[in-house]
Amino acid sequence: MAPSATPLAGLGSLGLRYLAHSAVQVRGPSTGRTYHFSAAQPVQRVAHADSEALLRSGHFRLEG
Repeated sequence: MAPSATPLAGLGSLGLRYLAHSAVQVRGPSTGRTYHFSAAQPVQRVAHADSEALLRSGHFRLEG
């Protein structure tokens, strides 16, 4: 199964909101999982192991 298709169950995950409006695809630095964000779907569940690096980028914030 490709990393982008693996379920997040067991990894621990949290919601991140993408703060820009253009669509973006990012690869989690720890899991290798690919996350797709857009204006239409700005909130995605992200593996906890990837969340710190994405939050440090300044393009994301914790959601709820």
